[in-house]
Amino acid sequence: MSKQIYKLTIEPITCVHIGTGNQLTMLDYIVVDSEQKRQKYLKFSSDKLLRRIATDKEKSKAFETISSSNNMKGIMDFFHSNCSPKDDAEYSCEVTKDFYDVYGKNRSKDPYETAAFVEQIYRPKESNTPVIPGSSLKGAIRTAVLNQQMHELSDETYDRLYENLNRANNQQRYEKELQSKLLGDYKDAKNDPFRGVEISDCSFASDNSQIVGLVKNVFRNAQTGELLESSIPIQAEAIKGYFMGLPNKTVSQLRINSDLVNKRALSRSITAKNIIDSCNYFYLREFEKEYASFYQEASIGCDLIAELKSELKTITAAKNQFIIRVGKWSQVEFITFEENFRRLPSGEGTGITRSLFNYDGQFLPFGWCKCTLEEI
Repeated sequence: MSKQIYKLTIEPITCVHIGTGNQLTMLDYIVVDSEQKRQKYLKFSSDKLLRRIATDKEKSKAFETISSSNNMKGIMDFFHSNCSPKDDAEYSCEVTKDFYDVYGKNRSKDPYETAAFVEQIYRPKESNTPVIPGSSLKGAIRTAVLNQQMHELSDETYDRLYENLNRANNQQRYEKELQSKLLGDYKDAKNDPFRGVEISDCSFASDNSQIVGLVKNVFRNAQTGELLESSIPIQAEAIKGYFMGLPNKTVSQLRINSDLVNKRALSRSITAKNIIDSCNYFYLREFEKEYASFYQEASIGCDLIAELKSELKTITAAKNQFIIRVGKWSQVEFITFEENFRRLPSGEGTGITRSLFNYDGQFLPFGWCKCTLEEI
């Protein structure tokens, strides 16, 4: 089988959250002092902790008394008092200043207070290593390629597709037909060009690669341009980007199965050039729209976003490099068709707010990564 194999280097620029739907309570984590400038958030194992203290009769009896009274605050205090970072911790994250402040307030509350919940990032089963799945990267690339193909349509074809969209009774079925049209009129999933593209999962070192902080949902004040909070912040783990200090990169593989194209099993080929050009066109275009309508007039908290604008332009101008946006809180404009063909399900967000990570007073959009392709 003939495959073109590329070394794919992924470097988060801002921060990335690949969600699991799992929330941690203060029965699962603790913040401890660190020799470094920031405190450390430790995800600990209550099972390890309880097994370790099982040989201590006094502590075992104390836990039995607390647990039998259904005193969740008491159980939390017991865990935090007896947790050993060396023996019980599963992984650690850097802590932002505002997360540490909120943590201090939550220590006096019931551990099941929703304000204390932390959204956990994806780690494979039996592993404490944060991962960006290859399927997430492939999905983001597919979105970019579809939008690039739409951009290259003739005005006549574009207008006809747009008219068909407005007449369609079943929007979901029409979207599948539209994808087929843009990717070479494939008949079903067996002919889909992206069947010939494979991307390996991207694993990051567990040490110094993660951070936990507050995700703020904000909107722009139309009069002043300033960003204002619209709801209670969410606490979340994230993979750190290099705007947060040290470089944080990993290496994966991207493989293109050319045999499937040669045998006409696919409707068309996807090439490395398609991927680079499409991602740079689509993601830079959408970011520039977002920046102009949302961040440009804001004077507080957007210094890093201004730097991001410059960084994205630099990356897209370099050879064999492209930008991508991946994971939760990547905003609806970056995961769907361009505006004319964007049809959101009832109840979905309409892009008038942003979910931003608060990095010590500076806002950072989620999901931005720098990618480099080198043929092997």
